[in-house]
Amino acid sequence: SENIGNGTGHKESLDIAVLKNKLPSEFKDEELANSFVNGNFLGSLIRYGDVEDLSWKTVKIGVISDTHIGNFADLDLLDKVVARLKELKPEILILPGDLIEGNYNNYKNVPRMTTDFNYHAKMEEELRSMGVKEDKIKEFMDWLIRRDEKRVIQDIEEQASVFADHVEDLIYDVLNKGGSVIIVSGNHYNNTAPGWQFDEAKKIESILRAYIKGRTREERAEKLLKNLKSIPGSESGGDIVPLNYNKTFLGGIKVAHDGGGNKIEGLIRAEEKERLGEKTGLLVSGHYHQFKTVITGNKIIITAPAMQESETNPYLERIGIPKSDLVEGGLYVEARINNNEIKAIKTVPLLKEWLSNEFDALLRKVNERIKTANIK
Repeated sequence: SENIGNGTGHKESLDIAVLKNKLPSEFKDEELANSFVNGNFLGSLIRYGDVEDLSWKTVKIGVISDTHIGNFADLDLLDKVVARLKELKPEILILPGDLIEGNYNNYKNVPRMTTDFNYHAKMEEELRSMGVKEDKIKEFMDWLIRRDEKRVIQDIEEQASVFADHVEDLIYDVLNKGGSVIIVSGNHYNNTAPGWQFDEAKKIESILRAYIKGRTREERAEKLLKNLKSIPGSESGGDIVPLNYNKTFLGGIKVAHDGGGNKIEGLIRAEEKERLGEKTGLLVSGHYHQFKTVITGNKIIITAPAMQESETNPYLERIGIPKSDLVEGGLYVEARINNNEIKAIKTVPLLKEWLSNEFDALLRKVNERIKTANIK
């Protein structure tokens, strides 16, 4: 019996190893037939019971959060995440707030790297000292200047348009295939000025509605726009929304900008709905600029990473946000879900570290050399 026990344990380990490299949409029913839970496994996949009930659906969810357009936004990274999500074809796209900066941070009082007018000249000088060829320097500097042009945008109207420009194609793809797009208000744009009513979700929704109407006939546009939803919030948004794909109801999902808040208007609204019977097994949020999956009871809380540049951002340094290419990026989630229960889930962070190109790597190297030289 000892040998049999060891063999079973070994097979279970192999099962876990195999499933960790699969998305729920790739699972075979027989792979989920045996119920077991392993503590080291729960962070990326949860399995409960069997899946003989064909009503269980695999939902594909894309998440883009905390781009902070206007304040050190990494638009190059945003484009890479959008391109990857277009390949993965999510059915639900969640945008959990702080997509635009507004004027929450007073630009006069927050020092910026871009106030160093010799920055690009220093970059060129350092590249030559590293022995980089002139044609590569020109190519790199063209890329860097284009990237830096939109790092700081003080015009809050332009911020919303820039965000919409970069995500329009992805949003159209999701809506055109019968999916839903959920926009949540964050806490930056909405706090632009005391006494004024600014709402990030409504602002971005209005621009995206105009974009969609401009690229398809009116009747088709109205049909698509029924699945473009915004969740406003005076501090930050939050609510329980239905998951629908091609007219099929898949359950509810709680979305919020700050999933850890307990006094935020949107979360209070969502908690009240839960008290009245609207249940959900999944919460997707942003705000904390770090990817995290937490399992509590039968609920799963997912926090998305950010797309605000962290390495050279003095504001993030001041508030203690970690600096790393492993905290910047987007998120892709697959879940087998029915009637608000989750059978299996896997999260795939689309991190800058894994999406970087040769210029990203070169920029990190040059910045480090400049920083070291300044310290000396």
